[in-house]
Amino acid sequence: MIVIVAIALIAVGINLWVLSYGNDRIYTDLEDLEPRYVGLVLGTSSSPDGVRVNAYFEERMEAAIRLYESGKVKHLLVSGDNSSSHYNEPRDMANYLVARGIPADQITLDYAGFRTYDSLLRGKEIFGLEDCIVITQRFHAPRALFVGAKKGIDVQSYVANDPEQGVSFSLRVREWMARIVAAIDVVTNRQPKFYGQKEFIDRSDV
Repeated sequence: MIVIVAIALIAVGINLWVLSYGNDRIYTDLEDLEPRYVGLVLGTSSSPDGVRVNAYFEERMEAAIRLYESGKVKHLLVSGDNSSSHYNEPRDMANYLVARGIPADQITLDYAGFRTYDSLLRGKEIFGLEDCIVITQRFHAPRALFVGAKKGIDVQSYVANDPEQGVSFSLRVREWMARIVAAIDVVTNRQPKFYGQKEFIDRSDV
């Protein structure tokens, strides 16, 4: 019982540690954001079953569009999982954005953003990000801000809307566990699954 209680307390402590980062850098109002050149859109599946549109995906894309059209960012880096030929989050994100009028040459695809930790580190090391605005839902934003702060990236987060039905209990539990993994990754300095050649985003029009 003592061991179980100790583990639970450590898990709660780690979550509170992650949540303590960046609460003052999570924004719902575009006017409050400081402009950045790149908006980093964190990936999620576009469809859970190949038929229905994933509301989390759609809301993130719409938030990215608002951010770009407002002029708060000039370029979008879409980072997600492309672990098989049948599953390609960055491609789906880029297709959605282009269909809604975002210029294709202002979108860069990161095919190895398997996890939020990987997306942030690859953003810095592969795409040359020193700062960015992360686009995701509020429940997810603290983890991205925590990783950014620990890895030397100046990160703000623009919050996408939650689905109408709200964030499910199972997803909240999953995020609770993901924060623990992110903290372990930071402490152990885990490296992304893939790095590859540098593809710094061109900022010549700044």
